[in-house]
Amino acid sequence: MLTGEALTDPSTATGTGCYDLAAGAWLAEAVPPGLPRLPEIAPSTTVRPLRQAAARVLGLMPGTPVVLGAADSVLGALGLGLTTPGQVAYIAGTSTVILALSGTLELDPGHRYLVTPMASPGSWGLEMDLLATGSAHAWLAGLLAGGDQTELARLADEADPETAPLFLPYLLPGEQGARWDPDLAGALSGLHLGHGPGDLARGLRNGIVAESRHCLAVLESAAGRGEILMAGGGALAPSLASDLADATGRAVHPPSPSLTDSSAIGAAVVAAAGAAGQVVAVRPGEGRTGLAPDRSRSAWWQAQAKRHETAVAGQIIGRR
Repeated sequence: MLTGEALTDPSTATGTGCYDLAAGAWLAEAVPPGLPRLPEIAPSTTVRPLRQAAARVLGLMPGTPVVLGAADSVLGALGLGLTTPGQVAYIAGTSTVILALSGTLELDPGHRYLVTPMASPGSWGLEMDLLATGSAHAWLAGLLAGGDQTELARLADEADPETAPLFLPYLLPGEQGARWDPDLAGALSGLHLGHGPGDLARGLRNGIVAESRHCLAVLESAAGRGEILMAGGGALAPSLASDLADATGRAVHPPSPSLTDSSAIGAAVVAAAGAAGQVVAVRPGEGRTGLAPDRSRSAWWQAQAKRHETAVAGQIIGRR
């Protein structure tokens, strides 16, 4: 152990399902008599000195400050510069974190999103996680483009989005996001002999954007409407950012080359705050220009979203 003291922060505690958000403490029934105590909960910026034994192993000076930190999604949002309720961190990787910033504690009666305390007290993250986004893109690139995801993104860019087949991107299977349905499965609809690799790639992207649009609409009802700040996404990122802007009607900031790992940047911010005593927000740097939505595409994306939701409903009904 680095410091000799068992501590955790509110965002990590929340992930256990045993944390009372309103009270800021463990649920009393989370630790039945006879079981070990859960670690104490402290602010993300809590600092403790590095123990001598740990310092020897790590090659560091004893007493080096160790800062508690936070969950990676919280740190990623902080590293992206979320400061205003309604802003959204869209962190695309193997899976995708979609986290809206809220100034109030809002629990969803429909249990469609997680609520996570942010690193700054008094702010909350309303979080959803799409399970198969980057992993779905990598899988399809392996089938159609020799594993080259840049080539798959190019094929999708060249395809007509309006003639692509409908692609439900639940490839694990199952989905969290706003659905929390372990039985949803990936599906293709409307496939015909005229379709090629680019049409399949475009269909997958359409499906990821439609699912993201669904999540963002739910979060908007709870946290308000703000810009979307993206991180990650690899070869898919530029086109995905443009489609997200058109589908949601929001400004979308594509990933910035200066923010290659938003969670690491967020961790550095919290570490600095451990010394300063206050979390200072990251400001998006130069080159992080927001993409304005193309309003002429709004009606098409609305129709695509309706088609997507109809297919999801049909799959659910088909299971009964």
